[in-house]
Amino acid sequence: MSLLDWTFVILLAVAIVCFFFGLMNSVRLLLLNGKRKKFKRRPPKEKSKRRRFLSARKEWLQQRKTLATITVLFFASGLFLMGGSWVTRNFQQNTLPAEDSQVIAQTYIALNDLETQLGEFETGENREKAMNNIGELTATLETASFRTTSTVLTQEKQRIVNQYYRAVRQLARNIKAQTQTQLAGEGMIAGYLTDIETIKGYQNTIFEEFNVNEDALENQL
Repeated sequence: MSLLDWTFVILLAVAIVCFFFGLMNSVRLLLLNGKRKKFKRRPPKEKSKRRRFLSARKEWLQQRKTLATITVLFFASGLFLMGGSWVTRNFQQNTLPAEDSQVIAQTYIALNDLETQLGEFETGENREKAMNNIGELTATLETASFRTTSTVLTQEKQRIVNQYYRAVRQLARNIKAQTQTQLAGEGMIAGYLTDIETIKGYQNTIFEEFNVNEDALENQL
């Protein structure tokens, strides 16, 4: 598990423990309050009994105050830790995992390079070299996109990322299956360039959803 996973689990576990002890102390406090009538009556007139009564009442009041304070602290700590676990989980559900960030960066660069190589292939300048580069890039794209994102993300964000992976993987497989002669067929390059534009649309959605800095990626091109 990642550091965030452990943080969430630990915060939640400690919060549950705090609520448990808070509940136990609440029961003890109720039992202690059951003695209220005993100490609310007037103290005995006899000096020795009066002293014992006042001492016992003072001790009871102190116990009740201490127990009430501890109970409040347990519940307050539980709520604070529960809030911390919720914040951690919410952050996880809406933040692109590190592994996916690496894949997005890798495929972003490879897609741009593939687009360039397809353009060079179409112009007919050194098609052999362009074909070799296209083969390497499609292999990179297929390998990188052969995954599904973390289930920790919200279902909608999982759908967005996985849609991108499927599209990249399918594009890579389709192009890789083409021979040089087939790729040179009329409309083939134009069709794949259109597919790349569609995938870039998925890419932009990911950038918006996860606040990815596209400028930083462009600097790597």
